[in-house]
Amino acid sequence: MKTAWEVVRIRGELVQWVHWVWHNALQKRVSVLMWKALNGSLSVDEKIKAVSINLAAKCDCCPMGHEETASHILSSGEFADKIWKKVSLLMGVRWRARQPWWESINLWWARAKKIFPGRMFV
Repeated sequence: MKTAWEVVRIRGELVQWVHWVWHNALQKRVSVLMWKALNGSLSVDEKIKAVSINLAAKCDCCPMGHEETASHILSSGEFADKIWKKVSLLMGVRWRARQPWWESINLWWARAKKIFPGRMFV
């Protein structure tokens, strides 16, 4: 059965930090959020509009009320940007404003591998 599964399955793009998504040190709700973001499954206004449901979209975290997209809530929005800046300073990881969230995660993973070279993060 395993061999048959390996023959028919379609593998997605392998990201280096995928094992961190389900790491024991993370709360399960954070892991679920990361998994949903990775798979494009966050229920944001952008997704609702994609299935032809019209609504007045507004991000609750921004005073200007930008459209709620996955990128906006995870990276480019004002609230997300403040969090990334603060945590990046604490963790010693470079932060570039308005970069895609997955690029930030990849930078963090690369930094952790340099800081903890002997540890397995799987």
